[in-house]
Amino acid sequence: MADVRDYLELRGDLLLCERPFNDVDNVILASFSYLDFRGILDGASAKKHVAQACEEFLARAAGEDIGPWVRSLATIDDRFVRALGRSERFGGAVARNYVDVTDDERTLQFSALTVDVAEGLSYVSFRGTDNSLVGWKEDFMLSFRVTAAQLAAASYLQMEARLATSEGRRLLVGGHSKGGVLAAYAAAVLPEELRGCVEHVWSDDGPGMYSEAIPAHASEAYGQRFTHVVPAYDIVGMLFDDGSDKLIVQSSASGAMQHDPMSWQVTRTGLVEAPGLEPDCVHMNAALAGWLEGVEPDERERFTDELFDVLQAGGATRLDEVMASPQSIQKVLAALGAADQRTKDLVRELLGAAIGANVESAKDAVVSAAAQAVSRLGA
Repeated sequence: MADVRDYLELRGDLLLCERPFNDVDNVILASFSYLDFRGILDGASAKKHVAQACEEFLARAAGEDIGPWVRSLATIDDRFVRALGRSERFGGAVARNYVDVTDDERTLQFSALTVDVAEGLSYVSFRGTDNSLVGWKEDFMLSFRVTAAQLAAASYLQMEARLATSEGRRLLVGGHSKGGVLAAYAAAVLPEELRGCVEHVWSDDGPGMYSEAIPAHASEAYGQRFTHVVPAYDIVGMLFDDGSDKLIVQSSASGAMQHDPMSWQVTRTGLVEAPGLEPDCVHMNAALAGWLEGVEPDERERFTDELFDVLQAGGATRLDEVMASPQSIQKVLAALGAADQRTKDLVRELLGAAIGANVESAKDAVVSAAAQAVSRLGA
């Protein structure tokens, strides 16, 4: 079965006038915003063809691993970037209005860009959660407030919608993971007079939102013009679920790694649908739901602060650093001593998932220490 990289290599010669924009194209451009274009697309007025932006991005890595410039846990590689830049479908599109802001004090991680994909049609891409703990904390904050990133996304989309309306252009809006919830929120709060220019909105495995803090969900505001894509093993997309219909897709990955959009299976014209959610994902969903069940928003805030204080106890600023060494894991364990039992349970689940995701590349000593930590947390 093919993925988005195969799609770009095998079908990227088809222009949008020959084959209309589809769900796979959305996944590609939602993933495009995960690339760090600082130094390439700096400034609100900067614009470049996607082909040039991709070429300069790859040149910066000088043939080495592009990982340090990919702001995501998704397995975006040079093959994806190269195929995107070389494709007739998107290579000539114009990338512009790149924004990239991280502010620990405001718990803000926000990035977006707009791609003018064809005459009269633009795609607004919101970046999802990166590897920073501030980004992950902001995800959890969705359970009790409208976050700084959501407000930034709303402002960004309103600016693009006003410009599109004045120029007679149509907008497509999307993002993966947290980028999906940013797309959904920004579209939902867009002033009524601007919604007409929005042709479609996608949330690619994005979580739901604290419903008491928003006037309406995107599914209610846009109906069939809103698509919530989730993989068959879904955790993130089921958080704070609003009960709307979902496009459940097949993935080549297993377990929680199905969140990676590079693993989603595609056809020539769309995503490969799965018959339903996998039963094995219910356990993790139940753990996360149980952590928040019956807890008022102010208590959710306290638990979130406590959780991330624990994760940062070893000096980590990124998610992968939490289990970077036996010493950092031991500090996390020590910080758990006075934590609420629900926080302990959730840290156990998160560390267990991290071990599963990193066991092939992690050093034996780290994996062993992390496994012992999970065991002790379960005692």
